[in-house]
Amino acid sequence: MKALVLAYLVVFTMFAVPAQQGFVPQAFALTITWDGNSDGDGDGISWSDPLNWNFNLVPESTDIIKIPSSSTVNLDVDFTASNSIAI
Repeated sequence: MKALVLAYLVVFTMFAVPAQQGFVPQAFALTITWDGNSDGDGDGISWSDPLNWNFNLVPESTDIIKIPSSSTVNLDVDFTASNSIAI
């Protein structure tokens, strides 16, 4: 019975609180680091080349992005960061 009540409260809370009142699920942010072609893949300059990033994934706007200060990166896509970019 306690488990049923707890499940009800969790589900009710998830759907009863409107988003404009501050309950907005947050996307999971990865910390993605530019590695260019230091590991033998990627073209070493294009933002859009997934092989230039440490997880071989192009960062999303919610990710935490780290670019070494010695790097040159060509931002060849339309991109707006909603999290952080550290150089």
